[in-house]
Amino acid sequence: MDCLLSLIRKPNGLMGWVSRVRHQLEPKTDNPTRMGIDSTQGLYEIVESPLSLLTTSLVPNKEQLIASWNFISCVDELDAETLFHVLVILLETVSEPLEPEATLPILPINSPKQIIKATAANPRAYKGTKYKPPKHKIFTQVDLRLYLCERKSQNQLLLRLSQHWVKALKKLQRVGYDIRSLSSIPKEKLIIDPYYAFHHDLHAAVDYPSLPINFHRYLWFSLQGLNWQNVNEYLSIYWGLGLDSNFNLLLAFGRLLSLNNGNKTLKWCHIITQQPESRRLTFTSILIENQIYSTDPLSLDDIERFNQITDDIDYEYRLYCLFIAFSQGISVDYMLGGFQLASKYPSEYHRFDYLDRLDGDCLFPEEAVEKLIAHLGNVGEYRFSLPLDIWEKCGQLSGFGNIILRIDWTKYPKEIAYEYLNFYRWAISLYPATNREAEIQKYKWNFLKGQVDNIENLLSRITEKYQQKAIDDLKFYYWFWIETYELDLIPYAYLIVERLAQSPFSQKSHAVKAIAVFITYLQTADISIFLNAPDASFLRLEEACYLDNNSKLIAEGIAPISKQLNNFIIQCFIEFPHKIFKVAKLLGTLNTPTSEKVVKAFSQHSIMTENITLLPIKDACEFIDSQCGSQFSNPIPRKIRDYVQGKISLSEQQINRGFQKICKQIQLTRLDIFEHLILNTLKRDFDVNPERENIRHALSMLGIIDDNFRSFRKFLKAYWGGNLDYLLNHPLTQTWLKKHSCINIKMWTQGIEYTSQVDGFGLIEIKLENEPLEVLKLGTYVGSCLALGGLCSYSAVAVLLDINKQVLYARNSEGKVVARQLVAISEREELVCFYIYPNGVNSIIKKIFYECDVRFAEALNLRLYQPSSDQDNDCDVQNIISQAWWEDDVWDFTLSDEM
Repeated sequence: MDCLLSLIRKPNGLMGWVSRVRHQLEPKTDNPTRMGIDSTQGLYEIVESPLSLLTTSLVPNKEQLIASWNFISCVDELDAETLFHVLVILLETVSEPLEPEATLPILPINSPKQIIKATAANPRAYKGTKYKPPKHKIFTQVDLRLYLCERKSQNQLLLRLSQHWVKALKKLQRVGYDIRSLSSIPKEKLIIDPYYAFHHDLHAAVDYPSLPINFHRYLWFSLQGLNWQNVNEYLSIYWGLGLDSNFNLLLAFGRLLSLNNGNKTLKWCHIITQQPESRRLTFTSILIENQIYSTDPLSLDDIERFNQITDDIDYEYRLYCLFIAFSQGISVDYMLGGFQLASKYPSEYHRFDYLDRLDGDCLFPEEAVEKLIAHLGNVGEYRFSLPLDIWEKCGQLSGFGNIILRIDWTKYPKEIAYEYLNFYRWAISLYPATNREAEIQKYKWNFLKGQVDNIENLLSRITEKYQQKAIDDLKFYYWFWIETYELDLIPYAYLIVERLAQSPFSQKSHAVKAIAVFITYLQTADISIFLNAPDASFLRLEEACYLDNNSKLIAEGIAPISKQLNNFIIQCFIEFPHKIFKVAKLLGTLNTPTSEKVVKAFSQHSIMTENITLLPIKDACEFIDSQCGSQFSNPIPRKIRDYVQGKISLSEQQINRGFQKICKQIQLTRLDIFEHLILNTLKRDFDVNPERENIRHALSMLGIIDDNFRSFRKFLKAYWGGNLDYLLNHPLTQTWLKKHSCINIKMWTQGIEYTSQVDGFGLIEIKLENEPLEVLKLGTYVGSCLALGGLCSYSAVAVLLDINKQVLYARNSEGKVVARQLVAISEREELVCFYIYPNGVNSIIKKIFYECDVRFAEALNLRLYQPSSDQDNDCDVQNIISQAWWEDDVWDFTLSDEM
């Protein structure tokens, strides 16, 4: 934004001094500590411009000034109109202080108007005659602009025009000027300077105070409306800052005064004089750009504290952040606490300018945080930035500082204390997408603050080795229940957390995902039954959810069943947990609308609607046989079947006991039928047997992916239709092969033979997998994100579809996959070898993969791609038939621990 520093009148015209910003003041992305204030040039420059080129936003009365200036350029009479225009110029501009004195011609004298009287020779005073009176003496036209550019001539002009003073003032008043300070009519011994009188109410008998040239030219104009005492105060600041010799600071100071010259700005100016000389320009510039000059300033004590803890490197950035915080009403003590931490725990990751995120009370218990950090030691991936993150959370979350104070962190092992701290740090989303979400997150945080004592009591009852599991589960419950009414379920979470955080249960499990779904959708009475289910059921659940990918699918499947069949799923959870989790996992591979339709269809199946307890034993058995056939498990015991067929006799007690067994075991029959319905839905229109494991896995993958769905479905249709070369003959594959004709495609698709005897593993064979449905399991075998249910399962499909991607499996002598590696050919025709899974695989296995990769590259006559620190590490592996794939980490062969 341009600012007008001064309007100067010169003999050649009216000129404006305009302050202009060289560049925007903001943290640099690559180096936030630098704000771009050049100490040699400053943030501002000054431009001299003719008034005619200035905008009306800078000079609102621009048109009037131009009109008055033009008027006095050619005056033919010294009257009230002339004085009006002279005063407009004198009130709205200042003279050029360095304009040399000039000898101007004496102002012409106005001739009185000639009155023609009747005489003996002209009795009619020339009226009605062909004779004309003698010509009136004409006033010589004069350019008065020169007279306004020099004090002595200006005074002479005002004295000459003094007889029209009252009329001129009236006209000034009509156009909006307050004329009270201009009431003194110029006299020989008291000629007022209109500018001094009008803007500063200063009337001097003879001489007016002279001002330093730079003050006169760049500052004085901005001090309009101040009494002369205030002007003198600014003048003393001018000398105190050495503005006569520091032009960059002068320009910044002039811009500040042009924006605001009030009492609060004056206070800020006094503070500027108290700053170290090397920091004054930066201080003034940032003060201006943050627009806080019109507010009451920070205390000198606070600024002194800031200066003491801030070195020159960080000064610009931190002052910028401090002023932003101050303008937003954020506690200065809070900001200074953050700067103090940043000095003690330097971190390149932290920035202070994200202050719009601060919505909390900004209570920062510095001493308690220091104690906590000391206890945590070197725990945590980002331990260097942790202190500042805690500081930031104290600003974002009201009451976070109090939580730090309330908890005795030292009673927990440092690893547990770190995770417990993270529970509060990440309990809610700090960046909600909508206002409604923001309200929900605020409600959740306030709710959590009230639960601190309950959580503390809960953890105190849990042994140390299970505390990590308890905290992880609590994190999930608070994350999963996003609606305010769902927080009423938290007491149930505390009960199940405490129950499962002890022997015989696992110390680490992903079962919480499924448990949260159970609690969410079960009726209140059923929740109580669920929470009191046998340990065996929860142990089976933990086993089924050992892999996180499986837990997600099971939870997805449990949701629609719990919504529609409360009683059924509770009974199955208690009596047949293994089977219900298997069915739920399969159901979880369908999208939500489809899975809900399948559950609804199952709920309407006769096996579910027929109440066999109301049937005679014989009718019940006939009904069950009709439902089971030879396909599903039959719950009828042999003795009951023989009894119904008349082969044996049973007592009433034996019959009742047998019938009770049927009523219990029929749930397995129902689960078989349910599973069959799901498989038929998964099968779609493919003519395959979904009971076969590889086929079921492929159908499940098709059910859960969005990316690559169409291409994968077309492949399955072709493959199961007998077109085994569909991918090789695909036009996109052929296009890629033609582009890379040097590649030995036979070697690339068949691989090399590689076996090695490995201590602890026996004989290991690494082989390129060319059976498509086995390729699809590259993530499922190792539990990675490419697995069924994983975040990037679509990428496993991409490996199957694209000719430039292959998977190497390492199998033991029993054929079990112990590790796998994804390899690919880049557009630069390099062999790209990706990270080996599962995570934490033995280094000996990595070593034989390395040897295999080297040999494979040699057989292909390709160079091994090696990531390097001096390039962007884009291995450039393209999609061919697939539309998307997750490019995992490239294996760095130079890492010694990998070998």
